[in-house]
Amino acid sequence: MSRALDTSQAQFPPVGTDFPTGLCTQTQAHPLRVQRRHEGPDTFGRYGSHPRKPTMFTTTRRIFLLQIAATSTAALAATPVPPAGPAMVSEKDSTASALGYVADTSKADQKKFPQHAAAQKCSACALYQGKAGDAAGACPIFAGKQVAASGWCSSFVKKTA
Repeated sequence: MSRALDTSQAQFPPVGTDFPTGLCTQTQAHPLRVQRRHEGPDTFGRYGSHPRKPTMFTTTRRIFLLQIAATSTAALAATPVPPAGPAMVSEKDSTASALGYVADTSKADQKKFPQHAAAQKCSACALYQGKAGDAAGACPIFAGKQVAASGWCSSFVKKTA
């Protein structure tokens, strides 16, 4: 059973009556609810804000969201990026085109390089520094770049067993 509150007998003070502290005034939005409005600016110069005074450790929602954004940005910036491997030699590179480098040995120009044989690949060259089975490896002729294991150039030197 719920009892309805009889408001006909309730005594409400008139609007604008000062409370004993002198800081708040009473506004009457609803006869059963007394709302208090903070008079005067708070420490941030705003009117009508929460009457609680902010302390040194008070965090607003705005400050909290800014702190999260700054922390996540700093965490992402501090994440190490794995270094990318050396770049592949382009067939259009000046050194590569002068040596007749091709990434696929079957595409070597037989007329321009008659010494080319189909079995000659970078992976079978003495200058090739990649491991067996790798798709690419370093070559001292193309400093700092990798050559395709199935590639060829006119500087081919057969590996000795």
